[in-house]
Amino acid sequence: MTETELIANDRRLRIIQVLAELPGYMTNLSLLKDLLDLCGHWVSSEKLREDLAWLVAADLVQLRDTGVTELAELTGRGLDVATDRVIVQGVKRPEPGTIGKQSMLKRESDERQEQTGATSPAG
Repeated sequence: MTETELIANDRRLRIIQVLAELPGYMTNLSLLKDLLDLCGHWVSSEKLREDLAWLVAADLVQLRDTGVTELAELTGRGLDVATDRVIVQGVKRPEPGTIGKQSMLKRESDERQEQTGATSPAG
């Protein structure tokens, strides 16, 4: 597997994990792009749309146009992949011990703070 494929597989996992943690399992594409930044995937809007098209074709995500914005929504199958109940070629499997643990977004934020030496307001 190439480096490009490894990165794409990880990015697709992060997209469905982010959606799995959000209320209603959905968010707008702008916020999704910002949340991917927190996970270490700085991508263009075009690249995000490519990944979402791939996830839609795999029946892991649905896109809904509200007339004001476009929403990405996790499907039941997408939730199964995000929680390692189903394996899909082209999406990285979650790491052992991370399912049902601390929020993936919180973990990413905490790891960044550790790397920079920053502390949270509560810490």
